[in-house]
Amino acid sequence: MHVQGPQRLGDILKTTSIPGASSSPPTARACPTCGTEIKALQITLLGELKWIIPACPMCRDRAEAQAEKRQRQTHQTTRRERYLERWPDWGLPLDLQEKTFRNFALRDGCKGAFEAAKSYASGWPQTQGLLLWGPVGNGKSHLAAAILGEVVGKGGVAVFLKVQKLMFEINASYGDRAKENELDILDAILAMDLPVLDDLGAKRWSEADRDRLFYIIDERTANHQPLLATTNLTPNELRGYIKDRAFDRLMDRCAFVENGGKSYRGRGHSA
Repeated sequence: MHVQGPQRLGDILKTTSIPGASSSPPTARACPTCGTEIKALQITLLGELKWIIPACPMCRDRAEAQAEKRQRQTHQTTRRERYLERWPDWGLPLDLQEKTFRNFALRDGCKGAFEAAKSYASGWPQTQGLLLWGPVGNGKSHLAAAILGEVVGKGGVAVFLKVQKLMFEINASYGDRAKENELDILDAILAMDLPVLDDLGAKRWSEADRDRLFYIIDERTANHQPLLATTNLTPNELRGYIKDRAFDRLMDRCAFVENGGKSYRGRGHSA
């Protein structure tokens, strides 16, 4: 019969039970739950060497793994609820809440962006980012919303952030009635699984706005956290708008994909 070498009592405290110790090696037994052979174990008990049959290590490890999984699920559920309280419907405006890959209207010039977005979503989780660029109203925000829906469906935390609205909210956080400050908002964005920065370049920004955007981009890219963005600007126009520092970070960690389709607006479709 195979037996394990001597161990101290502290090394086996994770066993679920300690049967009566004996001075002679007991016979190995099969676990009644999983059938694994449980071998005798020698311990030091009150200064004497004793033999015991410990709890099944396979069942113990399985129980510990299940407990850890339940703990992670509880944490993730609480985390998702906290974000939904701050950003109802994951920040999606009403006209984008039902947007999926299935109801995206493919047109000339859109196929490459559609395939890239779908591949990005199916490959989630990601460490790289994605930036969709092209003319106004051709479905970039639709694709971003579809990606967000896939990420959320897989248990992730993703929030759709209209950049112009985000900057207004941050500026408002300095008001007397504000419930959160700028750092609270920025920290929440950095902590989520996927922030969606929609419509980069939609307004004339102050230097403070550019600094905030650079902070978000720099922190996420430096830590290999994904970022999804859309813009109506060409890459060269975007560089001039957000300046070299932020643009270089995006180029380093994001795939730039053009949506070359024409505008859907006025035909029952969203941007």
